[in-house]
Amino acid sequence: MSRVQLALRVSDLEGSVAFYSNLFDVEPAKRRPSYANFAVKHPPVKLVLIEGEAGQPTVMDHLGVEVFSTDDVNAGGRHRMLLRPSGQGVGARPRQ
Repeated sequence: MSRVQLALRVSDLEGSVAFYSNLFDVEPAKRRPSYANFAVKHPPVKLVLIEGEAGQPTVMDHLGVEVFSTDDVNAGGRHRMLLRPSGQGVGARPRQ
């Protein structure tokens, strides 16, 4: 099993928590100062909210795929998941 992880940097954490709680009809799975995350079942997504600077627009902090075990990754080829060789991708530098 896997799900998309979307992390947003927001200027109003409390307002954003209220908005996404209402949107997905779920309370945050985890709360810490300057941080909240939601484990949404439908669609399967982990939404992470990170408190940013006051007055700044909401921006994407990071995007990932969360897996629950290494077996999920190893079995990924059966589901057309292609693992990229180490050192390739956006922002990657060639090995020296």
